[in-house]
Amino acid sequence: MITTTLGRFRAPLAISVVVAILASVITVFTAGSASAAGAPLSVSQSAPATALLGEAIPVSLTLSNPPTLGAVDQYNASFRYVLPAGVTFKAGSSAPASAGAPRIINGPGVGETTLLWSNLADLPVGTSYRLSFSIVPDGVILPVGSLIDLAGEGFASTDPRRVPKFDASGVPIADPVVAQVQASVNAVQLSAIAVSKSEPSVESELLRGVHDHPTVYTIEVRNNDSAATNAVTVTDYIPAGMEFLGCGGVDNSTSREYPGAASLTATPVIPAANCPTPTRVETVTNPPAEGTTTYPAGVYTKVTWSIGNLAAGATRRISYAAGIPLRANTTTFSGGTPSATSRLQTANLNNNTGTSTREGASESTLTNTARVAGTYTGAVATGASTTVSASATESVTIEDAAVVKSASPTVFTQGGIATFTFTVRTSEYTSATDAVLTELLPAGLCPLSATTDYSGGSISGCGAVAGTNPTGASFDAVEQLPDGSFRIRFTGLTISANGTATVKYQARMLSQYPATGQPTAAGDRFTDTVTLAATTQPISGTGESGSQVVGDTSSATLVSAGLPVTKTVMPQRDPYTCDLGPYVKPTSSGRPAADFTFRKGERICFELTVPFPADIDSRNVVVTDFLPDGTAYEAGSAVVVPVSGTPTFPITFNESAAAAGTADPQWILGADNGGDLFVPKGAVFKVRLSVLVQRTADSTAVDIADNLLKVRDEATDGTITTRRDDVGFSISPAPPVDIVKGVERVVSDGTTDLINPVPGSPTNTDGTVVQEGDTVRFRIDVSNTGTAATGDDYSVQQFDVWDVLPPGITCALVTGISAVSTASGAPVGVCTDPGDPNQPSFAQQATLSAIRWQARAGTADAIAPGSRRTLTYDIKVPSPTRAGAVLTDTAAVRSFAAEGEQGDVQEYFPSDNIDTTVGLAQQNAAAASDTSNVRLSDVSLTKALVSTGITAPGNSATQAVNGETATYRVSVIVPPGTSVFNGALTDPLPTGVQFVSATAGFSATGTSPATGSLPAGVTFNAANGSLTLPTTYTNPGPAAHRFDITISARVTPTATSGTKTNTATFASRESAGGTALPNKTATANLVVVVPLPTLTKTDGAGGNVVESQTVTYTLRASNAANRPDLHDTEVTDCIPKGLTFAAFGAITQGAAPTPVAGNGTNGCPVGTTRVLWKVGTLAGGI
Repeated sequence: MITTTLGRFRAPLAISVVVAILASVITVFTAGSASAAGAPLSVSQSAPATALLGEAIPVSLTLSNPPTLGAVDQYNASFRYVLPAGVTFKAGSSAPASAGAPRIINGPGVGETTLLWSNLADLPVGTSYRLSFSIVPDGVILPVGSLIDLAGEGFASTDPRRVPKFDASGVPIADPVVAQVQASVNAVQLSAIAVSKSEPSVESELLRGVHDHPTVYTIEVRNNDSAATNAVTVTDYIPAGMEFLGCGGVDNSTSREYPGAASLTATPVIPAANCPTPTRVETVTNPPAEGTTTYPAGVYTKVTWSIGNLAAGATRRISYAAGIPLRANTTTFSGGTPSATSRLQTANLNNNTGTSTREGASESTLTNTARVAGTYTGAVATGASTTVSASATESVTIEDAAVVKSASPTVFTQGGIATFTFTVRTSEYTSATDAVLTELLPAGLCPLSATTDYSGGSISGCGAVAGTNPTGASFDAVEQLPDGSFRIRFTGLTISANGTATVKYQARMLSQYPATGQPTAAGDRFTDTVTLAATTQPISGTGESGSQVVGDTSSATLVSAGLPVTKTVMPQRDPYTCDLGPYVKPTSSGRPAADFTFRKGERICFELTVPFPADIDSRNVVVTDFLPDGTAYEAGSAVVVPVSGTPTFPITFNESAAAAGTADPQWILGADNGGDLFVPKGAVFKVRLSVLVQRTADSTAVDIADNLLKVRDEATDGTITTRRDDVGFSISPAPPVDIVKGVERVVSDGTTDLINPVPGSPTNTDGTVVQEGDTVRFRIDVSNTGTAATGDDYSVQQFDVWDVLPPGITCALVTGISAVSTASGAPVGVCTDPGDPNQPSFAQQATLSAIRWQARAGTADAIAPGSRRTLTYDIKVPSPTRAGAVLTDTAAVRSFAAEGEQGDVQEYFPSDNIDTTVGLAQQNAAAASDTSNVRLSDVSLTKALVSTGITAPGNSATQAVNGETATYRVSVIVPPGTSVFNGALTDPLPTGVQFVSATAGFSATGTSPATGSLPAGVTFNAANGSLTLPTTYTNPGPAAHRFDITISARVTPTATSGTKTNTATFASRESAGGTALPNKTATANLVVVVPLPTLTKTDGAGGNVVESQTVTYTLRASNAANRPDLHDTEVTDCIPKGLTFAAFGAITQGAAPTPVAGNGTNGCPVGTTRVLWKVGTLAGGI
């Protein structure tokens, strides 16, 4: 087949559809599930090869944990399934129902959808779990003929508390304890039409007898829901051993099948509405294959129905009668072969001259094949055909004597009585003699009678019971086998043709297995099988003779009850002790979520209940309570709660391991019997225990957690069943402690500026401008923002607040540190410098000072929900402090505490903790830190072009020509109350501008221009205009200090036109001799301009001239617009030899002296005549 890949679906060049049969859904664990050898985990996928467009496609995934070498129990089985574009999940299709709806995520690819089922089951070694669901393709995106590639993944964890996780896009998150396996790809082809076939015989066994045992076959044709399929035909190939009887009530035979046989007209009539008339009925031999539909070689009755056009979504059913005749059909009809279109081959025994259909020593099977074909009118995938088809088969076995077994009740009950019924039937053509029924009754049951104990008294409960004798036949032999089972034989049955014999007997359902003495157990299955052996004799007139031994088998199964489990939680109450209750499911309790929200340090009480089956014991029961992350078993809290009126049993509990946190709480239940433990029927296991919450929520929101109860039991054959129940609760986040730091006030020269006064709300004011000597008060507001809505509304205490001071601020400059509260004896904050004994352990503890407030335990200093605490202190800005300095300090909550329900105090550490000794694992609360700062005004630097030597058209005040002078002024302003370290001003001139001279001036009031003498210690270099401040220069105020440098410069003769940028630079350091600060720069631009003259010359001759002709030449000089004037302009013209100067014409500007002979030095070569025009000043734009 040639295919074209289209994403995750493919389109074939041709289409042929075969109907797939979907196996029943398995929803229990099965010991010994098949798997690849050596694989720790395996997953298999089942999906049909074809699916009708518009119908849901059934898919199943089976995750197995095979009993291979090194295999371990796996937990929390999860599944991931990525649907290709155009395919969606069918809501409500998950099976078993406990699997629930998957989490549905768009992606990962465009149009794809990811399905996630999480934590569905546990997989002990040797077990498997099957998940089934359905998907629906979109007929527009995926038309008929598309091939959809499907593949799922399975996951399981070796840690019972670790569930496989997926990110927001549905991609698995790597986890070393989680195994991930992927199923092989299944390709499903979308079909336009589908067909199915059914027949109602019990166990698919059909008795011979075309007259007395006809059956009805039903063919169902389904069309897709997108478009019509036209010219639909249905063909059914009926094997030679089966006679087509049409709609019943008809007989086209010319004689009876055997003497005394009834007419086929007695065949029950099927209503015409359900039995359309075929268009052709014919007998064929060795039909060829049709597409992918093949037929075994042989003779067939081929029946054809033309059902016309099927609209989108239409369904058509065809029913017809058939039966097994004495002899098989052949292609030879006595009296001639009726035509196919006459339909007279229906119910026509004239060609039944083939081999006998009689049942032999082994059973024979008859398989009918129905095929539907038509022309699809809708869109098809690239390369697919609009000619579509589908086929289906149905098989029966040929029976002359058959047995069917049933049981009542079907559920095993220790001590109860089960009734088994055998129904033996014979065909139309034979009777049965010497029929023997051999029953194998499994261990766990024993046969009963009114007179005899067939166990010989060795099994309790197997003694004689009145009214329990078998009916329909007597026990011929009863044999107890070594494994505790019984072989029972019934003989003496003779059944006439078309007869029925019914045999019933009763058996005790035992409490113990005889061979081992162990109790029968929950999960056990008891399958008993009966075998029929009979000798058939043909009735007279059939042409058959002789006896024939035939056989048949049938079975019935008794199942035992399972173990329901329940996990509940006690909601919040006061007091909270586990003996009080009630215990409920949060989702159905009608209580608010807050009742099931617990915080760190609190107790949570749970109740585990396992009501064991009332009618059978339970074997090897293990109850495990898998505690969620962040909780710990409270030592000694597990208490078994007696249930009145129920049997007791031994219980083993791992108290030591659970209390130590090395294992989850686990109970092993039951009394020992032969090395296995058994819980008596009707018992109830109920236990209460408590856990302590060890953590807060992972974020500021409430975390949802599940406490998972798992109960595992084992059937006698080793099949393990795991049942589970969970109960949800919530863990509240840490109390939301917030911190805001800002400037409260500034005192400068005795004047107080109240910026954010206490007790007003904090406004987080930062960046206030201060001067040396100012006193700054900072306020730190620590708030508890917990609310009832978020489950974190409880007081905090013992808060520990650190404030790391800016560089240069030591404890000597700190005053007025407040107490942690207004309560009596409240601790006052303590300031420490580097090297002090109690210096906190923050990142820069070796160089910076800090203040620490430590609140007391108890309520005195506590901060209630919705409240805040304000801490304050003052610092004095030292002198010298550099101009532009930003004094930043950081306040942070290092830790705080809250009192738990049990009176214990739980400590919390905010994330991004300020204390370098607090590890990440300890950080369990939201970050709580804030910075604040004050700043000093910075030095400013300006530069300007003050003037130029000439201002004229084409040469403005910011422009200069070659040789012109320019004056610059550079200003350095030092703000009041600031200092400068190692300050220096330099102003190198750009290329094309030459330094001439410089002067410096100073103003202590910031007046411009500054003309005063420079202060002591400030040096000026008049040779280059540089200014140098002393190592430490302080402006004590009250006004700014201004330094002006005036520089005179000249444009060089060779300077080219363009902008000349002059940059002044002021450099300084963080401290005297310290780290250099980024330079400050200021620029001024001078534009150099030059004239742009042009000269043109014309003659008046207009071309050729003759001897003695006078020629007039015109010279025109000009200067471009917006250019400076061109001074002392002269134009020289050299008249060549052969031309004689005559006279000047009109001169518009300037003058022209008398021409002279050129001499090689006056601008003209020897032999020429020099003409000189002294133009003078040539203005721009002329």
